[in-house]
Amino acid sequence: MVIFEIVFLLEKTYKVARSKIRDDLQALITLQGMVLANKQTYQRALDLYAETKVSFADAYNAIFMHANRISEIYSWDGDFDKLSGITRVEP
Repeated sequence: MVIFEIVFLLEKTYKVARSKIRDDLQALITLQGMVLANKQTYQRALDLYAETKVSFADAYNAIFMHANRISEIYSWDGDFDKLSGITRVEP
């Protein structure tokens, strides 16, 4: 949750560019002493977040779905329509 909050704060409050957020957080995440479950998921989500206009939470969910071979999501969030390999179904 802390990573999600950091991304949100940097983007919305401090207006930091997505690519800078990605670069800085990836540097933090890859520190040898950093213990974080699913580090690769976070790294890939940061890449997707920086490359698209979707939120970090949506990027994380998309990467998690791909890793677990899930292609369908029930959501009102139209941002999932922007991501290849995901079919959004409105509940």
